[in-house]
Amino acid sequence: MKKTLTLLAIVVMIAFVFTGCGEKDDGTTVFTGTGNGVTVTFTFYPDGTWSEIQNGTSTVVGVTFSDLTNSRGTYTGGNPRNDCVLSLVITHAADTSWGPQRGAVLTNENCPLVDVSRSRVTFEAIITGNTMSLQGVTLTRQ
Repeated sequence: MKKTLTLLAIVVMIAFVFTGCGEKDDGTTVFTGTGNGVTVTFTFYPDGTWSEIQNGTSTVVGVTFSDLTNSRGTYTGGNPRNDCVLSLVITHAADTSWGPQRGAVLTNENCPLVDVSRSRVTFEAIITGNTMSLQGVTLTRQ
């Protein structure tokens, strides 16, 4: 009986050790949504920054977004892990000044991020439960 209890205690300790070795939470919060053929992913980082990535072919403008980081910026007003209203400021945006035409594939190679912080473009994101609403679009927490 003593050997059985000792063996059981060792198994339980090993289980706790391996449970603790799992991937740690890095503090990011991710929301995704799809509209007009394009999947948009917003990632909020614990340092007060965010990024927006787009993938898919737009049914409206006919261009394909291939893992395009469309914009980055900062946020204030709360913790995106909880219900809150965030104020988002765009500090960098993909440069599409070359006027992509229908059929173009947009990546950060041909649309690099440029500093737009002087323009002070801001918008509001409302997080309630597992959804985030911004500019008429609703995304779901991942």
